[in-house]
Amino acid sequence: MNEQEFYQWIGAARGWRFEDIRSELAPEPFNYYALLAEHVHEANWLDLGCGSAAGLAALIPPCRHYTGLDRSPAMIAQAQATLAPLGDKVTLCVADNFKAAPGAGFELISARHTPFHPASVFALLAPGGRFITQQVEIHDKAALKDCFGRGQNHGASELIAEGYRSAFEPLQPREISLMTYDIDEFFATEDDLLALLQSTPIIPDFGQHPDDMAAFSRYVQAHATPQGIRCNAHRSVLTVIK
Repeated sequence: MNEQEFYQWIGAARGWRFEDIRSELAPEPFNYYALLAEHVHEANWLDLGCGSAAGLAALIPPCRHYTGLDRSPAMIAQAQATLAPLGDKVTLCVADNFKAAPGAGFELISARHTPFHPASVFALLAPGGRFITQQVEIHDKAALKDCFGRGQNHGASELIAEGYRSAFEPLQPREISLMTYDIDEFFATEDDLLALLQSTPIIPDFGQHPDDMAAFSRYVQAHATPQGIRCNAHRSVLTVIK
């Protein structure tokens, strides 16, 4: 199963909703949703890769209009159910968020944990508009990937957000900034960590390699603490103002 097929499958299975997976982060130096909340008021807002939109429902009422795009019909169905009480304030579309979205003149564009085309995003922004993206970075779950000997972006040397920043710079934005953090994340039980691996491409084809469960057990034994099973969360937030 390739990543696109996996995305469609897990979208239908659980809509990328992980509320039942119990984990606790160390204090975040910054929070993506809090950063978005500062700029939603009266904004014409485009969200790329909206998924179920569960994390955004409380942020949408103050905006002028919210457009959510996702390439998975199952995701859009989840978002429609989540955001139905907001009525005409919301437009949801099945669309490839790698390419230009319908419409233009957005004061706010967001993309959480999804790829995008910087030039297309920049063209869709209104003058003075703001783009905010959070990416899962290359060292996320680093010790876990080392234990398995493989993983998403395992061995990469350049931050994902650095590549995007380099692509935006020739477009001459008014402002561009990048923040990162790498903090502890504790999973309550091994079942919670196992559910994460079964529901994400962190370890590609998890469970299909003969040594996977043995590697999982080795990791749990080596990283169990009174707070839970220790992993790390490596995140970046890139902000671009047109």
